[in-house]
Amino acid sequence: MKIKCPSCSKTLNIPDAAYGKQVKCPCGKQLKVPAGKSPAGSRTTQTTPKPLAPIHPPAAQKAASQVDSSFFDELTDTDLQPVRAVNRPGQVVPVASGANAALAKAGGEIEQEVSSKRKARSGNARKQVLSSIGILLFLGLVRVGFGIFLYLGAEAEVADFEGEFDGEVSTLLMFVRIVYGAQIAMGATFLGCAAFISTFPMSASITAMVTFILGEVMALILNPFRLFSIGGWLFRAAIFGALAQAINNASYFKYVKAGN
Repeated sequence: MKIKCPSCSKTLNIPDAAYGKQVKCPCGKQLKVPAGKSPAGSRTTQTTPKPLAPIHPPAAQKAASQVDSSFFDELTDTDLQPVRAVNRPGQVVPVASGANAALAKAGGEIEQEVSSKRKARSGNARKQVLSSIGILLFLGLVRVGFGIFLYLGAEAEVADFEGEFDGEVSTLLMFVRIVYGAQIAMGATFLGCAAFISTFPMSASITAMVTFILGEVMALILNPFRLFSIGGWLFRAAIFGALAQAINNASYFKYVKAGN
């Protein structure tokens, strides 16, 4: 191939091996030889690309490892603000003041909501316990008052059966007074359970239920004719339901009082 030097206008004969390379003119001008076909036209001569240098040569890595760590001491919080810290296990990562304020606000709102719900549950539980106290007070006063009324009128009641009773009237009177005294004791137990149900909710309500069942069993044994009284069974069912509700209220109050 022949090329003309733009500097001295001299025509140079370029060998095939110089295709795609730089050659020097005798006048000192560096010329770029274009890549092209050989004179025979059978092949194209191309330059072989030089290998790229490694991105991190050993010398650069060594230099990077020798960087003084105090270089970063001059950086301020403003410089590091765009940098997001990586949370590692067991490491407390500081966050920006704005994020702290947002987290504190969200935490306060959640805590306030939880406290409000807890107060609502506590108020509801106290209302239920108060209703249980009312139930026990009512049953206790009715039992005590009715029992005292019957106990005081036991002598007159026994006198009506004086001609029909084969034995001493005093024995019958003692027996009747024992029955009515048990009714008074049951009522007193209800009143005691009402007094202690706030402190011992489950124990007091269960004690009232057991006392009622035992008293009714004893009364039915002493007077089997009460089994045939429909009104008596309705009365017992109402009392049993009220005491069962008292146990349920006490259970909920105990659950809320434990902080759940």
